[in-house]
Amino acid sequence: MDSLKVAPVTAPANTAPPSTLGKTELLGRAMTDPDFRQRLFNDPEGTIAADGYVIDDETLTQLKALDPQAAEQAAAALGDEFKNREAAC
Repeated sequence: MDSLKVAPVTAPANTAPPSTLGKTELLGRAMTDPDFRQRLFNDPEGTIAADGYVIDDETLTQLKALDPQAAEQAAAALGDEFKNREAAC
């Protein structure tokens, strides 16, 4: 009997295995990755599935209700805070 050969599954570079990608990782990436944030607002379900995140329905509903402009402003403020902290070190 022939044995079944299965190719190893590898995660994309610089990402955690899908089983560890939840709400915290999703929100962190959305705040720090402008391209991901744009994809998330354009197609939340598709982006979440394609990138291997696992979130509950309540979180998905909350993401869909977010104002993209407010999210951009929050991300910019977070980026400014990181720059200020780096400069202080």
